[in-house]
Amino acid sequence: MGLLRVSVWVFAALTLTGLGLMFFYAPTVSQNVATGTQHKTLTLGGVLRGTHFWAAHILGLILLLHLLALMARRGATYDSKWRSGLAALWLLLLAVALWFTGLVLPWDQMTYWLMELARERGIRLSLLQIYWAHIALLPIVFGASAFFGIRYLKQGKRPSSRMGTAG
Repeated sequence: MGLLRVSVWVFAALTLTGLGLMFFYAPTVSQNVATGTQHKTLTLGGVLRGTHFWAAHILGLILLLHLLALMARRGATYDSKWRSGLAALWLLLLAVALWFTGLVLPWDQMTYWLMELARERGIRLSLLQIYWAHIALLPIVFGASAFFGIRYLKQGKRPSSRMGTAG
């Protein structure tokens, strides 16, 4: 449960820094080229963006470690390990989608190559669609999935009312 708690705090930090960055971002190409470096001229803009960047990488690492810990866990039934592993894999895939959309938003040279990679795979998205996926759709799905996953884990650790009763 330790990695899970840390991931919740890192997700909270990502949400707060993301809300701060949202005030200085323009989701159009022409405006983004002009305002893409605006956060650097703010007093703590670089710290805000750097914290968001590193928290995203830390969250991905935590989710990967969580998935590996679930797979290495002994004493769990196959069924519970399978369900927990699928939930952890789902969260990791959502984190990768958030990471990808976050890398595209600065609209720089790396964005060009990421968009070319996506186009080769038949994915055609505008910057505005990616922006809304990054700030609304994916975080809501990620947060809801994490919430229900933690709730499921807590319910599984409750003692059953049948335990200790004679058959």
